[in-house]
Amino acid sequence: MSVHSEDSEDEGVTTVRLADILTIRQAYDLDSTSRLKLNAPPPDEVKYNADPGLLDRVSLHQGDITDLEVDAIVNAANKSLLGGGGVDGSIHRAAGPHLLEECRTLNGCLTGQSKITRGYCLPSRHIIHTVGPVYTPDEVEQKAKKLASCYRTSLEVAVENELRHVAFPAVSTGVYGYPIEEATRIALDEVRRFLETENGSKTPLSSMHPVKSTTNRMSVHGEDSEGKGVSTVLLADILTIRQAYNLDSTSPLKLNAPPPDEVKYKADPGLLDRVSL
Repeated sequence: MSVHSEDSEDEGVTTVRLADILTIRQAYDLDSTSRLKLNAPPPDEVKYNADPGLLDRVSLHQGDITDLEVDAIVNAANKSLLGGGGVDGSIHRAAGPHLLEECRTLNGCLTGQSKITRGYCLPSRHIIHTVGPVYTPDEVEQKAKKLASCYRTSLEVAVENELRHVAFPAVSTGVYGYPIEEATRIALDEVRRFLETENGSKTPLSSMHPVKSTTNRMSVHGEDSEGKGVSTVLLADILTIRQAYNLDSTSPLKLNAPPPDEVKYKADPGLLDRVSL
C-alpha cells in the first residue's frame, strides 16, 4: 500500500497509480509472519476453497476513489445518474461538468443495473455508474440480489468495454443504509463468482476495493494461514501506525529513515493513532 499526502504548496489532487496498489498476494504473504492478524473462521464456516489465482486479481486500497488512475471506477449513483451526495457527489465534482452533460443522455438507470461514461477530469479513464438498493430489513433477500447485481453488471460492463482494472466503493453502505458486513460479503461473493465464470476467467479483469480513508468501513479478505479458505479482517483488526511500528522496540518492518536535512515533518505522536496501514 502506498501512502500519499498533498504538498503544502500544491493545490492539485494526488493520483494513486495502479503500480502503487498491492494485490492480496502482495499485501498478505500468508506463508510468512504477517503483521496483520487474520481471524480465520472455523473450517465448517469456510465458504470457498482457496484459489491462489485470484490473489493476484483482487486488490485493496484505503483512500479516495477519485484519486485512482485505473481503467474505471464504479460510482454508487442514484437512479437519475445526475449526481448526489457521498461518493456520487465526490465523483461528479472531481470529474467536472462534462460528466453531468453525458449522464443526462443516459436517461437514468434501474436499481441493480450499471452504465458507463468517460472519466473526464478524473485520473480513471471511465466511470461505471451503478444504482444500489436502499436497505430495508423486511426485504433482505430482494435487496441482497439487487446489490449483487450492481457488482455483476458493473463487471459485465467492464468486460464489454475491454477494461482491465476496476475499482469499487462500498455500494449502498452510505445513506442507503446497507449493513457493512453483509454488503462486504455480497460484494466479495459476487466478484469471486464473476471471476470464475467464462467471461471473468478468460479476460484479464481485476477488481479493487477502495474505501474513504476517513471511514470505519474497510474490510479485508484473504486466505487463512493454512490456505484453506477465506477469512475476514475488519477495521478493528487493522493496526494503526503506532501499533504496527512500535518504535520503542523491535519493529517487524524496517523503517528507512531519511537524513535529517530531508525530514519534512516533525514527529507528531497524536497522529500515530489516526493513520493505519
